[in-house]
Amino acid sequence: MGVISHLPFDDTLPNWYSYYWPDGAPKTEQNTFMADHRSILPGYFKSLRAQFVAGRDFDAIDVQENRPIAIVDDNVAARTWPSGAIGKKLSVENGDFVRDTVEVVGVVRHIQSHSLTNQVRGQIYLLYPRAVRAHMALTVRSNIDSQSLVGLIRREVAKLDKDMPVYGILPMRDYVEKARRPARFTSTLAGIMAAIAVLLACTGIYGVASYSVLQRTSEIGVRMALGARPGEILAMIMRQNILAVITGVLAGLGLSLALTPLLSRLLFGVRPSDPVTITAAGVLLFSVGALACYLPARRATRLDPIAALRYE
Repeated sequence: MGVISHLPFDDTLPNWYSYYWPDGAPKTEQNTFMADHRSILPGYFKSLRAQFVAGRDFDAIDVQENRPIAIVDDNVAARTWPSGAIGKKLSVENGDFVRDTVEVVGVVRHIQSHSLTNQVRGQIYLLYPRAVRAHMALTVRSNIDSQSLVGLIRREVAKLDKDMPVYGILPMRDYVEKARRPARFTSTLAGIMAAIAVLLACTGIYGVASYSVLQRTSEIGVRMALGARPGEILAMIMRQNILAVITGVLAGLGLSLALTPLLSRLLFGVRPSDPVTITAAGVLLFSVGALACYLPARRATRLDPIAALRYE
């Protein structure tokens, strides 16, 4: 269980962000970089299963003694102290919106808070006593189903303060689903356009293959009259057309490897050069192209040799 001032993907509250700089930085290097500031209590990172890169989490002693410490994400740490952030002093804005100097005790992996694909700003986490906020959110990780957990949370809060309002109890997946809506719309639109492109490509390949068979009707009739079996006719036509399909698929995959990184900000849960996705796309395109070649080739094996010889 943990407490934080701003939940990831929760846009119901105004965001809190401000300038930060290493303690002692000259005036020219101040007010240069901004980071999202968050007020938390021990347990928040554990409830989200956040990964620490270096240092430690806050503990109860830190809260009791109101220690001037902070945890930063790996973006802030890498930008400010490439050689290591633990033990370094940082000038930040505290809960009263005045400058405060804190010591970095931990570095945590960046947690997506505004978008699933875009890292808007780095993040600085301060202890709640040094950064009191009017609204705080409780994070709970449990194996209990969400409906039973809601009642349990309300009863426990009532034991502490029966007048404390408890609202907006939602599973984290609801926040994630909300953040996925723009990406889902984009991916759906891209999927429809891709399906249309594949259909057009399939139609084009089918048309070219059919025209090729039509042009070779007399030749096919001669081959069949001389004893060529249907399987040999099928293999001959497929070899002629499938080479163009393989060339097109390889060229398309090469272009995608070069251009997909430009769309990396639109991708979530998959890398621009993900081998599984690229392989699956290549197999799909090859299969569609092979099917478009197979249908005219199959029809050619059923030609009547006599009619084919008379075709002009």
